[in-house]
Amino acid sequence: NWNQRDQFHKSDTFRAFNASDSTSSLTQINNGNRLRESLSGKIGVEWYPTPSEVFSSSVNFSRSTSAREGTLSNNEVWDTGQVFSTTRTELDDSRGNGTDIDFSYRKEFENNPSHFLRAMVRHSNSISESENFILEALSVPNPVSIADTNIQNKGRTRTVVQIDFEKPLPNEGKWEWGIKSNINHSADAYVYLSPDSSVWENGLYVPINAQKGGYDFRYREQIHALYSTFGRKWGVWGIQSGLRFEQVFNRATVTGENPFENDYFSIYPSLSISKQRSDVISWIGSYSRQVNRPRGRQVSPFIDDRDNRNIRTGNPELRPEYTHSMEFAHQWSKGRKSITTALFIKYTHDIIRRFSTVDSAGISTSSYLNLDARRDEGIEVVAMSTLGRNGSFRLSGSVYHLANTVGSVENASDNEGWSYSANFFANKSFGTEGLWKWQVNGTHKGPSITAQGQFDGFTFVDASVQRKFLDGNLILTLKIADVFNSRQWSYRSDIPNLFKETRHKRESQNLFLTISWNIGKLEPMRKRPGRSMNPGGSGELDSIEF
Repeated sequence: NWNQRDQFHKSDTFRAFNASDSTSSLTQINNGNRLRESLSGKIGVEWYPTPSEVFSSSVNFSRSTSAREGTLSNNEVWDTGQVFSTTRTELDDSRGNGTDIDFSYRKEFENNPSHFLRAMVRHSNSISESENFILEALSVPNPVSIADTNIQNKGRTRTVVQIDFEKPLPNEGKWEWGIKSNINHSADAYVYLSPDSSVWENGLYVPINAQKGGYDFRYREQIHALYSTFGRKWGVWGIQSGLRFEQVFNRATVTGENPFENDYFSIYPSLSISKQRSDVISWIGSYSRQVNRPRGRQVSPFIDDRDNRNIRTGNPELRPEYTHSMEFAHQWSKGRKSITTALFIKYTHDIIRRFSTVDSAGISTSSYLNLDARRDEGIEVVAMSTLGRNGSFRLSGSVYHLANTVGSVENASDNEGWSYSANFFANKSFGTEGLWKWQVNGTHKGPSITAQGQFDGFTFVDASVQRKFLDGNLILTLKIADVFNSRQWSYRSDIPNLFKETRHKRESQNLFLTISWNIGKLEPMRKRPGRSMNPGGSGELDSIEF
């Protein structure tokens, strides 16, 4: 699979900063372009020693390159009458490659695809490197320029071992159990120019005695889990229960600092009880506890200073966030039509959120913190129906109240408000023998408050049309992503001494033409023992004859 994509991005930011004895207004305009290219492939084999057993192995490889260039314009006006204009030019080149190796085994019992034992092992490895060069020039009042550079080298390894067993029970019942170990390790090296200090000079932060500096960052996470689910019906009543035990070992190390360790044991229960009141009416109540662990740039301490007025970094000492979810739902269904109405409440503690501070020079630093908690309660309605004989339609919407509590965190405040969201999806085949097919889907997300401001929401619509040729062996699909070019991300933040309003827009309106051609007739060599070999379908190829 080869992919090449050339995309632009643009953003604009307005900042109002209150210094100790004066104020400034800063307008920033950021325009850039990124060219990405990737190549990936997969080769695999399956062996059936018996009709009920299959061994599978596959190797996936990928290679990618990326070249980005951008220009950031800063225009700043102080109430003292001073005016500064700078242009910050950035060039960024990166490359990387990765490999996944999969082994899996599946055995069916009693010739039943729903009664099986499955085992899998996956080992993944990836490396990447990037070079970032920055030149900032002052045009008003006097021409001055400074240069900066950042180099990153990243390595990732991941090993997953998993065993699952599933057995059907009477009365539409099922029992499942499994064990899973997930071991992740990252090793990053950062090289940059490190000055002894910086001096504010005519709108530029000029480094003093900049020398080569750097540090290494190691992040290791092990997740070992044992889990089981059970479900069945008793007359009009049904139950689905689950229990998951997890032991996590977590260690983060930055050069020159003490390691941060966060080992913890957690239990995640779930329970759903349903009652079929009639042929068309049912009631459902459920509870579950989930976890969201910090990932990627959230924990990386690398300082992203591409915009030296708005610096971004991660926090290696982030803790996971936990969510308790409760729902009470009513469902009406008849044939392929249904309407589901649900009341829900979610309570999340140690919630992970981006958090900003500002120093005396007006430099904003954004990182991630664990805030105290967030609570959401509201109603969701989902309607599904057919569109004639060969189509379907789905519409969902929710309205909810949310409240943030920040605990002892400074420069943030407890607040609450209302928000809403809506989604729709529709498709339909038409023409002779359904050779044509159209599809439309869209999402609208309303504004919502945050601990330091407001997220403004977004809207987008995608549309596509498909045509089959040569008895369905040749398929052409034409897709328009973001039909109205409305997809963007914007927010406002208001913290002591700094108000900031930002809008980010990436190239989202694209036209895609996909051609799929099946050559030859695919026929199974023998009966396949059930469904996918492992979660997500990784590492499996159909046994075929041409």
